[in-house]
Amino acid sequence: MSTNQKNDANPIPADLREAAGLLLPGHGDLGTIAGAPGAIRVETAQGPARVTRWAPGTTEARIEALHDLFKLRERPGAGFLPVPIGAPSGGASIALPGGHRYEARGWLPGAPATRDPLIPGQPLPNPISVDHVSAAARAIATLHTISVPVARNRAIPAVPLTTLHRQTAIICRETKDRLLPLVQQFPPMREWVRAGDRIVPLAADAIGGLLESDEKRLVVAHAGLWPEHILFVREQGTPVVSGLAGWGNSVVSSPLVDLAQLVSRTRGWSNETIEAVVENYQDVAALAPLERRSLPLIVALDLLREAARLLDIYMRRDDGVFKASEYTLAFNALERTLDALDAILPVIEGFDAPTPKKGRKWVHRPRREA
Repeated sequence: MSTNQKNDANPIPADLREAAGLLLPGHGDLGTIAGAPGAIRVETAQGPARVTRWAPGTTEARIEALHDLFKLRERPGAGFLPVPIGAPSGGASIALPGGHRYEARGWLPGAPATRDPLIPGQPLPNPISVDHVSAAARAIATLHTISVPVARNRAIPAVPLTTLHRQTAIICRETKDRLLPLVQQFPPMREWVRAGDRIVPLAADAIGGLLESDEKRLVVAHAGLWPEHILFVREQGTPVVSGLAGWGNSVVSSPLVDLAQLVSRTRGWSNETIEAVVENYQDVAALAPLERRSLPLIVALDLLREAARLLDIYMRRDDGVFKASEYTLAFNALERTLDALDAILPVIEGFDAPTPKKGRKWVHRPRREA
């Protein structure tokens, strides 16, 4: 990930400076991280590291459980996990006055596959190549496979698909109520309202089917799969995931959470993208038939949520919170998200049909043997 050395425009927050001194005594230079206001890069004698400020209320046990996951990075294919760095006094993190906890981990190599500008604190969907999406799907499958024992640790919050659905329905209702006077003035708002009216009830049916089946499973989901958090290097000309950053949203949930985010936040919805994600995931981990069949609706839920957030950002363009160029970025991302919603609607219309539509054979493809 890109960094900025300390300067007048990007000062190191005082609490992160203090945390770095306590977690990594004798450290060298400090630097900010583009798009990550709650973290800094720290130079040490052992190499660069990252110090992260966790959200208020994050427990020591949760960070400890996440470090247990990071310790599995020696498993085949799991080198994208960061190296956990324990606190000198023991444990995985420290607390400072103000309600935050802080932890350190090794610096991840590589860079995101997108070079688009960022809005501080507001991640954006950005297109990356199919090759990069395929590599990310394999890495996510590895994460899900090795994380099953850690997923049993109750310190990591559980967010089942039913909770995700309920949260999305609430976000849609509140956004619709808040922005309803603008519907007639802003055609994209009307598109989003129509999509939500169809997707939310259909997704409830899909999630209900998953809960009643024997195919449900729980993993540690990264749950923050933005293009800026997926780092790549090239090995013999092929992209390989070298690091996953942005673990602040990690939860115990269905593997469909990560797969949906990978689709919706990189290339949107297309046959090519979904084929790449499903096939490459199944090269490493199993995906049950009902999970594959339900995936488009979980993708649609994520698209709805992110469109609501982007609508809210853009419709506040006169309040001066962001720069004019940042509102343009939000609008461009909103257009891509609405295009993806438009593309996925014909697919989910056939969710409860007895036979898949023509061209949707991937839904029932068994796992490909290695």
